[in-house]
Amino acid sequence: MTILTEDELKVWAINKSKIVANTKIDIHGITSRILIENKSDFLALQERIQDKIMYYYYQYTHKGHYYVEDIEDAMRECQTILKDKVREKLVDHNRQIEQIDFNKPCSLMLYYIDNGYIVYNWESAYYLGKLPLKTANPGLFYEKQVQDSQSKN
Repeated sequence: MTILTEDELKVWAINKSKIVANTKIDIHGITSRILIENKSDFLALQERIQDKIMYYYYQYTHKGHYYVEDIEDAMRECQTILKDKVREKLVDHNRQIEQIDFNKPCSLMLYYIDNGYIVYNWESAYYLGKLPLKTANPGLFYEKQVQDSQSKN
């Protein structure tokens, strides 16, 4: 999924006579909220309301959350039989992490306020594909693979 860029948001706003404002909100503590999951539906609805302001903010993540710095230290947590397989997986995992552009946002929240409700759309473009989005803790990260390998033996 591709996240709209800031320039694309500004072009949309100009074409619809709207104003976009980059500001962060913590949506979790707000009970008066409405999620519109489809971005196109959200933008179409926002276009029809009287309020001219649509807010947005981007979230970023960084490589340190996913990259396994000390593979040898991580290997100490693994059983001897599985060490070669886990080492191979960790090295491959780090190669994939190296390919990610962490300067791009990983999510975008669009929202506006209408009659006291926050109407919002949140989209995520986690670019790790089939990798699980967890921190680089191999004890947790590969727990399922280790359990699966043990059950086959």
